[in-house]
Amino acid sequence: MENKIHLSVIIPAYNEEKRISATLLDIDKYLSKQDYIYEIVVVSDGSKDNTAGVVKKMQELVKNLRLIDNQENHGKGWVTKQGMLEAVGEYRIYVDADNAISIDQIENFWPELKHYDVVIGSIELKGSKVEEHAAGYRRFLGKISKYIIRIIAGLWEIHDSQRA
Repeated sequence: MENKIHLSVIIPAYNEEKRISATLLDIDKYLSKQDYIYEIVVVSDGSKDNTAGVVKKMQELVKNLRLIDNQENHGKGWVTKQGMLEAVGEYRIYVDADNAISIDQIENFWPELKHYDVVIGSIELKGSKVEEHAAGYRRFLGKISKYIIRIIAGLWEIHDSQRA
């Protein structure tokens, strides 16, 4: 079997020391059952907490885990791009550090990748069957803030500016 990395999972992280361990274990548990080689790349975005230290400790438990530890905060878009560029997998996805969307949703992407170079998923699209794990009040506040941003910026065609 060839030792080429098939999938890179990029996780942008800012002050995620409390939840990154569970996310990494969840992702590794799922991917370790697959028949391809993978890597998990956590990109710490100048975290003020111990996110980098927790990820370094998790490298003992999670195979193929890499850390990119930025000392300065650059923003989610910047570190996501950095992770995508530094990843080596044939296919690359990014997931949020809070594990809001389960890694097994990648199964919905594989058929589409036969026809497209880029596949984007969003829980905001009609027909989406992904359940979000956020509390009700967070979903409510999130919907209000998205609506206000869309009004101010005139971005009616953008349904979800924060998630993949």
